[in-house]
Amino acid sequence: CVFVDAGVAAIDIETKKRKEEMKAREAQGRAVADHGDLALITVEGPQVTASEKISLRPPMLQVVRLASFQHAPSIPPFIVPKQSKLNGDDSVFLKELDDRRYSEVAVAGGGVSVAVTRFPPEQKRPIGPLVLVGVRDGVLWLVDRYMCAHALSLSHPGIRCRCLAAYGDPVSAVKWATRLGREHHDDLAQFMLGMGYATEALHLPGISKRLEFDLAMQSKDLKRALACLLTMSNSRDVGQETTATDVTQILNLAVAKQAKQESLADAVQGIVKFVKEFFDLIDAADATGQAEIAREVLKRLAAAASVKGALHGQTLRGLALRLANHGELTRLS
Repeated sequence: CVFVDAGVAAIDIETKKRKEEMKAREAQGRAVADHGDLALITVEGPQVTASEKISLRPPMLQVVRLASFQHAPSIPPFIVPKQSKLNGDDSVFLKELDDRRYSEVAVAGGGVSVAVTRFPPEQKRPIGPLVLVGVRDGVLWLVDRYMCAHALSLSHPGIRCRCLAAYGDPVSAVKWATRLGREHHDDLAQFMLGMGYATEALHLPGISKRLEFDLAMQSKDLKRALACLLTMSNSRDVGQETTATDVTQILNLAVAKQAKQESLADAVQGIVKFVKEFFDLIDAADATGQAEIAREVLKRLAAAASVKGALHGQTLRGLALRLANHGELTRLS
């Protein structure tokens, strides 16, 4: 089963633009032929420019082997000599088959059976040349040289989700993903991203925070990207100013100060680890006019930078520049 996507290259966007320009010129030419110079008169009105930014993505190819000769080949029943009763070998083979069948499925909450494997185990390939009849009810039908029909199952959610995404129905692909083990959701999300469905892939429930951040950035969902980054860097409570108003609160603050110092050390390490992602998020927020997100990020970066030796050289200069851009002069000093 071969899944392909041509991707989007810069030349594709250029070609599309050229085709639209040629279409517009042809339409104008036809209008001039029909109505003469009157067709060239334009009425001044509001100019609407479609500045849709198309993101580039590389071509994608994924091949899944459904059947092979690695298992005993599927032989038409009338070629196999009839046996009156099962011998010992057959019973062992049937037991293996049963074991394999049960190991492929786990039951999730709510009684939904979930595939624990990324793809279906390879099925037995019928011997000799085959004719592909087609797909019906989640089964690929084949006919061998003895005119005997064979069926290869396509109902495994790993295959089903990919088929739906490739067909252009990513919403159904995400729904079907509930039947796929969560440890395989990152893999499926990468596939959907390759097909150009970054926004839909964000709805997969089992994706890792790292991939969720990348998908959120591609989908321009910066609030979600910020939430992922705060979780990954363990810096949710950094930069939150707290003021004590009465004696009890002051005492509580004194007790909490030690714990806060320890958590701050962890948070600073996290911020330093993901500093490039924090910068990317600030730049994306600036480009889309989401100042409050940029401020949330700057608050945490400035807190990390105030710890001596946490940030160095180019990183520190990059932070200073962004703080100045946002008028954060107190933190900049």
